[in-house]
Amino acid sequence: MLNKLILRAFLSISLALSFAGAANATLISQDILSGTDVIGHISINLDTAEDAGNGFSSVFVWEDFSLLGIDMSAPLIADGFQFLAEYNTANLFDGIQNLTTDVDDVLGAFAWQFNVFDGLGTLDVFNNNTGNIALFDENISFGSASVVPEPSALILLFTGLVAFATRRKVSK
Repeated sequence: MLNKLILRAFLSISLALSFAGAANATLISQDILSGTDVIGHISINLDTAEDAGNGFSSVFVWEDFSLLGIDMSAPLIADGFQFLAEYNTANLFDGIQNLTTDVDDVLGAFAWQFNVFDGLGTLDVFNNNTGNIALFDENISFGSASVVPEPSALILLFTGLVAFATRRKVSK
């Protein structure tokens, strides 16, 4: 009986430690809205953020970014000129406060210029072949933010639940 308890404890600890450094990332994910319609989605990784001052941090790359069902191509240089997202470090559930992009889609057909500041913004889409504007929308905003915690915190919670269950089983 004691051997099983020790084996379970070692298994739980090894699981917790094996996942601790695997994917430590906190993500903010939000829908992009035009009026009340969802036209896109964005997720940023807070581990790559830099302090922007006044309680805000800046992110220069994204984890997932799509508009109108088309994925965006990541910029070659993450310098803030092609993509810049800012969020409130004190309250992650406020989500992305400011977002500025000037990127191409994965198809290479269109150039997407996207600006949202304090909740309201515009979307300009240009045809890369002709240079003409293909789409303009001035009613852009963000949906509610969802903050995804580090996976290691979930493993730690799971390990604690296993420990409680094992202790309860032993005490009976």
